[in-house]
Amino acid sequence: MGILIIDRQHGEKSPGSFDPGCQAIVDGRRIIETDLTEEYGAAIDKAATAAGHKVVWLRSGSYYHRQKEANQLARESKGEKVLYLALHVNAGGGTYALSMHDRRSRGGKVAAEAMAAAMEPLEGISRSKVIGCDDIGWTRRAYYCIKGIWKGPSNISGVLLEPFFIDSKGGAHERFRESEGLAELGAAVGAAAAKYLGPVKKPAKKKPAKKAD
Repeated sequence: MGILIIDRQHGEKSPGSFDPGCQAIVDGRRIIETDLTEEYGAAIDKAATAAGHKVVWLRSGSYYHRQKEANQLARESKGEKVLYLALHVNAGGGTYALSMHDRRSRGGKVAAEAMAAAMEPLEGISRSKVIGCDDIGWTRRAYYCIKGIWKGPSNISGVLLEPFFIDSKGGAHERFRESEGLAELGAAVGAAAAKYLGPVKKPAKKKPAKKAD
């Protein structure tokens, strides 16, 4: 059994405050990032759980403390593969999906490529990009969303997901603002995460005890 850690980022980063993430007004309706990530995250959870893996959610605390908690869980789960997914949505009107990994992490790159491949065929996604991030240049903000995972044990890898644009117009990503599209997205990512974590080991069958003569 592998472990999938779903970090619905933004949210309650400090006590008494709530960061909703990016927002958009579409046809008079306010769309909020944390609502969308919660919903597609639930579909990821459902798919990974159905495949037999353990799923853990993180929703509050600084990113530093969330990643520290994820790393500790990985340390306590020796022999199990652990995947940390930082959930976001993008803004700026694009039509592509984005999977980002710490540039230093080979495991993160492999996981990001798996997530990207799962999203590529989805209707509305023009291209599914994989990008390594670091603390220099425009990827710096993404880097801080996952960088702490690098300090964890070797059995954990991290990926930042930005699968669609909250403010996309003209039909490209509009379907991902609705439950049906979010469910399809989450199911695809969850299945890819389950495959990355590997097959679930079935417990060995106990041999029946021999009857006494």
